[in-house]
Amino acid sequence: MKFRPLNAVHELMNKTGYEPAYAYDDLVFSSDAIFIVQFDDKNPSLLTLFINKDCIESERDRIKTIFTSHANDKNLTVKFDGSFELCESKQNESFDIVFSN
Repeated sequence: MKFRPLNAVHELMNKTGYEPAYAYDDLVFSSDAIFIVQFDDKNPSLLTLFINKDCIESERDRIKTIFTSHANDKNLTVKFDGSFELCESKQNESFDIVFSN
């Protein structure tokens, strides 16, 4: 089992005003699916941040600023790697995550 700083990500999400809603494998979804944090398998101190494409720009900037500054305090590095959207799956009653830069 790989080490993932889940407690640190939980604290970082709370600093932005959102809570972790769901964790699956290397992804942690914020409440209301506003953003997703992805753990890096090779570097446990690297986090990748994806923000929902429907998030307004001022909120996107606020999340990035708060998340990054508090991550630095925990010796974590945050890489912003674009946005995502949740699309209803045509195959079953689930959602697909579509990432974009």
